[in-house]
Amino acid sequence: MRRASNAAAAVLVLVSVLAGCAGPPARENVPSATPEEAARPELKLPTVGGLPEVGRRLADLLRSRFPDTQWGRLLLAWDPRSTWLSPLGKGFSGNWPACVLATDLGLAGARAEEVYIQLDPSYFRVLLWVQPGLDPSGGLSSLTLELRSLGSGPAWEATVPCEPPLALSRQASKEHGAPLPPPWLIVQEPLRAMAWEAGPSQLWTASSAKITRLDFATKKAVQEWNLPPLPSSAGQPRAVLSDLSEESAARMGWFDLERGQGRVYEKGVGGTWESAQSIDGYPFADRVLRFIQAPYDAQQGVFSVQDFKGQELAHCVDVARFAGPGGSHFGLLDPDGTVKVLRGSDLTVVNGPVSFRATSITGLGGLLLAASESPPFEIRAYRLSPRGVWEEAWHSPQLPAAAVALCAGEPGGAATVFIAVPTPGGSTVYAVPVKGEPEGTRR
Repeated sequence: MRRASNAAAAVLVLVSVLAGCAGPPARENVPSATPEEAARPELKLPTVGGLPEVGRRLADLLRSRFPDTQWGRLLLAWDPRSTWLSPLGKGFSGNWPACVLATDLGLAGARAEEVYIQLDPSYFRVLLWVQPGLDPSGGLSSLTLELRSLGSGPAWEATVPCEPPLALSRQASKEHGAPLPPPWLIVQEPLRAMAWEAGPSQLWTASSAKITRLDFATKKAVQEWNLPPLPSSAGQPRAVLSDLSEESAARMGWFDLERGQGRVYEKGVGGTWESAQSIDGYPFADRVLRFIQAPYDAQQGVFSVQDFKGQELAHCVDVARFAGPGGSHFGLLDPDGTVKVLRGSDLTVVNGPVSFRATSITGLGGLLLAASESPPFEIRAYRLSPRGVWEEAWHSPQLPAAAVALCAGEPGGAATVFIAVPTPGGSTVYAVPVKGEPEGTRR
C-alpha cells in the first residue's frame, strides 16, 4: 500500500463513494437536508452488550441509513489516545467485511483531517471518523460521526446518542482524560474576551455591553465599565483583553475589533482602576512596543503586526505571548483560524504547532494554548523545546462547544486556563487546571 496504506482513518464516507475495490463506480449518494432526510427518525445506538455490540449496531445503522450506497473499502479511525474504543472498532469491522481499522495500520491522528490526508484514494474509498462524547459521570453518551469519501470534503456528520449511556471501565476513563470540572461561572451575556490580573487574583471579562473585573474568590464583580451599543449588524464581533502590567504600574488593555477602538485601564493608588487613554491597535505592554506594534486595519478588520521600522510582519485578530528558547514568542491568530508564531529574538514569523483551526489562543509560561474550532472541542497546549521542536504538553477535557475566549493565570499558585463557552443567551466559564507548564514566569 503506498502512501494510502500509511493512513488510518475513521469510518464512514458517504459522498460519491465509488464501488468496491473491483466493482464498477457507485452512483453518488450524498446526504442532504431534504424534507425526506429531515423527517427520518432520530438516530440512536442501544448500548446493551457493551462496546462490541455498539460497533456492530453502528455498521447496521449506516447501511440502513444509506441503503443505496456502494461503500468500497472503508477506513475506521478515532483518536488513538482513546484506546478503549478498540472493542467498538472490532465489533464494527466484524460486521463490515471491507473495513480496515486505522489502529491496525499504525495510522494516527487527533482529527479526521489528520488521517484523511494520509490516505491513498486508489486503496480506500471511504473514511469514517468516530469521536466519543462523555457525560459528566464519564460514561459514553454519544458518538459524533464524520463520513468522508476520498477526493471530497465532509459528506455527512451526525451525533448519535448512545442509550442508555454506557459506563466505561476505570482504565477507559483514565485514557480519555479527566472529566470537565463543574462550571466556574455562568453569565447571562455572551463573552468575547478574558484576561487574568495576577496581583489580586482578578478575572477580567468583556462582552459587547461591558467590561467587568471579577474577584476570583467570590466570583462577584468588583468594577464594571459600560460600553456604547454596537450596530445591529455586528453579528459575533471579536474583542481582546491583555494584561499590560509591568514593575512600575498595573495596567490592562482592551480593544474592540468591531468598534475599531480600545482603551488602557490603570490601577490607582487606592486599588481602583480607571480609564486612562485610548489606543488604536493591539494593547501591548510598553516593553513590547519598543520592538513591535500592531495598529488596527479597519478596512481588513485585523491587526497589522509591524516591526519598529513599520514593516508589516503579519496580520492577526489576537496575540498570545509565551516564553520560548531565546526569549519571548508571540502566537498570532489569523482570521481563518490558523496560528503562526513570531519569534521576539529576530522578529521572524514561522508556522505554529496548531494543526486545527483555532477560535482563541493564550499563553501560560512556556506554553501556547489554542482552542479548537471543530470537534473534539478542547484546548491544546504546546511547548517549543530548546531544539526548536514543538511538543504537545497537555490537552483539556472535551468541551460542550468551541471556546470563544481563553486566558490563563495562576490563582493560588496553580496553573489554570479559563475557558468561555457559548450558551443560549450567555456564556459558561470553566477553570481547568493545566499540567505540563514549564518553569518560568507567566507572560
